[in-house]
Amino acid sequence: MNHSFTKLITLLFFTFLILGCSKDRIEEDKNSYEDMNDYLDSKKQEEQTFIINQGGECPIIGKEGTKICGDKAALTPVTDWPYTVKLVELLNPKEMIYYRHSNTNAAGFMTSDGEIRLKVFKDDNELAIKSGSALQVELPNSNPLANMKIYYGSGSGDDVTWNATSSENFATSTYGYDGLITSLGWISAAKEAGTSSSTATFSFTSSTDELSNVLTYIYLTNKKSLTQVHDQTSIGLPIGETATIIMMAIDKDGDLYSYSNNVTITADTTFDIELSGISDDNLTALLDSL
Repeated sequence: MNHSFTKLITLLFFTFLILGCSKDRIEEDKNSYEDMNDYLDSKKQEEQTFIINQGGECPIIGKEGTKICGDKAALTPVTDWPYTVKLVELLNPKEMIYYRHSNTNAAGFMTSDGEIRLKVFKDDNELAIKSGSALQVELPNSNPLANMKIYYGSGSGDDVTWNATSSENFATSTYGYDGLITSLGWISAAKEAGTSSSTATFSFTSSTDELSNVLTYIYLTNKKSLTQVHDQTSIGLPIGETATIIMMAIDKDGDLYSYSNNVTITADTTFDIELSGISDDNLTALLDSL
């Protein structure tokens, strides 16, 4: 009896060992990818630096066309010339993806039509806009949307938290958006997207690719709203909206891979995806098409 029991235990041990090794082989056979951070950093918009001397305050023009107009009297602590303005421009979804930004806040999806990060320094000291003062900001846009508010963001990367004030809005002009800002940092021309309260979730799996380092975004086309997917399961997506799924990855040799799909959100869906090789130029064009 003891002998038979020992044989059974041995048989079970080797069975579990074989199954475990088979599972490991299946995982090892999948295509694996590296972290995307270095690639994203190489593509994202650089911070621009402007040294402001007397008479050179208005306008300051970024390389993407953002205009900033103000007066050092609006800054605190009280400062003198020269001082330094630092600007980052993210005026389309591609540039937001390179910074790992999402167009969401506590209320849900936001329609976003451009973001900037604006900071001001005197030597190594960061300045602020004093109470009761403002700086004028214009964001270039050939087809600006109505009723866009000034949203302020805090945090970094995809962890930026966006909040709108009740009274600060962007007006539209022949140039794009025109607003008076009362705070420095991240600034967005945005509004609540006004999506359906009924939602569905997208999940992503693959029998060919290991997805842990794959960067996944969903773009609500008609709402101009971008959200990053974490752990390959999305937040609740508004039913009825048209969405573009973008997935991208890089392997240890620096080769790029992607998956894209245009879908209508109707119900909880699991996508079994397979990444395909793509050139840097074609991946850039794919993101430009959003």
